[in-house]
Amino acid sequence: MQARASRRGYEVECFERVQAVDEALASGHPQAFITDIRLPDADGLSVVDMLARRSIAIPVIAMTAYSNLDQAVSAFQKGVFEYLPKTFDLDQVIPWSSARRGQEDGFRSRPQR
Repeated sequence: MQARASRRGYEVECFERVQAVDEALASGHPQAFITDIRLPDADGLSVVDMLARRSIAIPVIAMTAYSNLDQAVSAFQKGVFEYLPKTFDLDQVIPWSSARRGQEDGFRSRPQR
C-alpha cells in the first residue's frame, strides 16, 4: 500500500510500532491515518486514543485480516472513520479520507523515516 500511494504522489510515513507513532506525533501530524488492528506492541486502535489526547482530529482507517463484528463495533465506537478487511483497494481509501478532510490530498504526511 505504501508503494502504491507513493507512486500516486502521496507522501507516506510508515510505522511498525505504536510507540514510533507517538514519537512522530510530537513533531507534527498527518492528514489521515491508516492502522492495522494488530501491531507488535499494542492494539492499533490505541492510535485513536493517542490522537484524541493530542487533540488531532483526522480520519483514522483501521484494517485487519482478522475481522469480526465485535472488533468492528469497537473500532467505530472509538471513532474510526472506516474499518476495512484486508485486502482492499487503495482507491477505496483515498475518497473516504479526502471527503472527510474536504481535500484531495488526504494522505499527505511527512517523508518516510
